[in-house]
Amino acid sequence: MALRTVGFTLIELLITLVILVILATIGIPSFTDFIRNQNAKRGAHEVMAALAYTRSEAIKRNTSVTITANNAPNWEEGWSITSGGDTLRIMNALDGLDISGPNAAITFTSNGRAANLTFEVCNTDKSQQVKKRTVTLDSSGRAENEIDGDCST
Repeated sequence: MALRTVGFTLIELLITLVILVILATIGIPSFTDFIRNQNAKRGAHEVMAALAYTRSEAIKRNTSVTITANNAPNWEEGWSITSGGDTLRIMNALDGLDISGPNAAITFTSNGRAANLTFEVCNTDKSQQVKKRTVTLDSSGRAENEIDGDCST
């Protein structure tokens, strides 16, 4: 009766290892760009959420509510939302992002309206593969988030 060995040969293991290395070499750069794009998307959503919160508080309180950058125009360093001297919410710095916005504070009136303005959100690594997010606030107080070119410019 012949003995039959079970397992893999060294050649089979080496070929499998080479294939895994090739796939990792191809996949890791695109995964890095994916993470950078998701980070910019997260930053744009944080800006939109802050604008929506500020608008809803202005309507709810029936008074003006203001959102101010901690270090305008560098909104990535965070912002605070205030109403009549009371601080409603503070957002800390967003690491890894460049967020440019208006130099002045944004005030929502009691009917939820504010001035037209634009925020640009990019990853700090200015790659052509990373897409720039633009958050636009119209005069009715509604914010829109869209992809607007790449972050290399």
